[in-house]
Amino acid sequence: MKPERRLSVALGVAFLFQATLSLMSGMIPLSLIVPGNIDQSMIDIAGHPALMRVNFLGDLITAVRVIVLAILLYVVGAWIVIKGLQIPLGPSGSPQIAAIGGP
Repeated sequence: MKPERRLSVALGVAFLFQATLSLMSGMIPLSLIVPGNIDQSMIDIAGHPALMRVNFLGDLITAVRVIVLAILLYVVGAWIVIKGLQIPLGPSGSPQIAAIGGP
């Protein structure tokens, strides 16, 4: 596999995991929150400490993944500059996005 393809796949997988885990982590506390009743919400949260720990762990993983994505994007940008690659631009002036499985 070509290095640029490997880097693109790594970046795509990182974005996919980021979106999935972020969504899952954000949905965990929704089962404990009672709209309009803060007292019951606090009782539910206090009664499920393990669930809240999992939520905090998910938030921590999300934060680490954001840092990993930033590093990957920096590496891709630096690699493009070093290699002097020409990025094809579309009619609007934005980079063209190749279809999955394209050449």
